[in-house]
Amino acid sequence: MQSKLVTILLFFAASLNIFVSSCSDRTVNDGEPWYSSIGPSYNCAWYEYFSTTCGIIGNSYENFGLVAIEACCACGGGLRNPTTSPSPTSSPSLHPTSSPTASPTYIQWTPVASKGTFYDADGNVDANQFRTIWASSPNQILHRKCRDCVSSHQDIYYRRFDGVGGLPSNLDLLDTVKNNWFDSPNNTFNVDFKLYSSYDDALNDINAWTFCNFDDPGVGFPRDCGPTGEVTSQWNSFVNWGGQLNVGFYVETPTTGPACSDLTVNNGESWYSSIGYNCAWYGENDCTLSDLSEKFGLVASVACCACGG
Repeated sequence: MQSKLVTILLFFAASLNIFVSSCSDRTVNDGEPWYSSIGPSYNCAWYEYFSTTCGIIGNSYENFGLVAIEACCACGGGLRNPTTSPSPTSSPSLHPTSSPTASPTYIQWTPVASKGTFYDADGNVDANQFRTIWASSPNQILHRKCRDCVSSHQDIYYRRFDGVGGLPSNLDLLDTVKNNWFDSPNNTFNVDFKLYSSYDDALNDINAWTFCNFDDPGVGFPRDCGPTGEVTSQWNSFVNWGGQLNVGFYVETPTTGPACSDLTVNNGESWYSSIGYNCAWYGENDCTLSDLSEKFGLVASVACCACGG
């Protein structure tokens, strides 16, 4: 009876052109898991754990004639069972587009203020530089990252609705978010701006936060603002000793192609080596020792754009 049921199910799967596809990571040397030329620790399990590395170094560090995008299921490679392709339509589209599809728009996050573990020497700009960067933001979105905040405040997206013309001339938004979170001039909650917990929410203007307060000199973003109510002690300041110490602000800006981003660990914290040097240090100095001082399963040659990672 069971074999008949399996036969029936396979028949219907075939008739509907449906197959379950499985994938196995490639192996070498009598079944040993493949690993990259960096070393045995950098196998497919490592690429799966650090999933962003597939798009960054998945086509590099060939070993045993393979790279990760060929060897690892997590990177789109591996050994897969064949699947059937959908049947072609019986006739061409009735309404073809009049012109080729436009090139995709790529986004990068440009640092504008940072301190603590997010510190970037090139990512602390002045008010005029900030205004120039902000003018290029396609959706007027600012992202704050906070390493030690409660989970609801580790990533906050501030989106403005100024329309054409950019920031109002009397609003110093950089100082507002860094040090003096005031609602005037031109920073009225849910009028001039809204707050969100994700970039997708900000883009689609959904699930905006419902509570915000202001006007405590020396206290920066976001004071006690919260998704549904007051949340204290999550604010930052770049002039006072109080507040969150490990924060970074980033403006959404366009780029012509997928940008290289230094790898991060621990919920967005900048990677650093076992001797305490981060990618900014390697970029400002050199990458001679970039294959040493592993930390978090990474070395600079893998984690840092400046070193080819």
